[in-house]
Amino acid sequence: ILAVSLMGIIQMDRNTGMLGYILSRPVSIQKYIFSKYISNLLLVIFAITLGYMASYFYTTFLFGDINLLSVFISLAYYMLWVSFMVAALLLMSALFESTSVIAMSSIITLIIVRILAGIDGIISFLLPSSMAVEATKVLISNDFRTPYVKIAVTLIWIFGILMITNKVIKRKIQ
Repeated sequence: ILAVSLMGIIQMDRNTGMLGYILSRPVSIQKYIFSKYISNLLLVIFAITLGYMASYFYTTFLFGDINLLSVFISLAYYMLWVSFMVAALLLMSALFESTSVIAMSSIITLIIVRILAGIDGIISFLLPSSMAVEATKVLISNDFRTPYVKIAVTLIWIFGILMITNKVIKRKIQ
């Protein structure tokens, strides 16, 4: 759902000519990318948080208490994975012209990254999708040990993808 709803983040601006118009103003490519990233990320975080809280209350109602701290820590870990997904969708939207290609390439890429995190422990340390695994672990076991390395790796991936998106847009508008 996320890939389909965000697939045209940059592509629509480019196809309608808004990208050229926006960048002809005193707006840098970095500011444009950052604003697209943050605005879409906030929207997704809001929606997922609502769903998470609804699930929490429903599960508590049906099955009994769940540690609220583990729910919030799990949500924070999952939001790092979601932040990576939004960055990846932003990159795909900058790379491709067709919305269907953007959606399919994003979905396939994110599925592969998610599958790879479950295959090998060493590989999972290098992939942002390991944060989704950590979110599940916190909920199941109430294990609150912070995976600092995985958090750092995820943030590096996000920053790297945003830098690549910047280069792609610079190349496409020249």
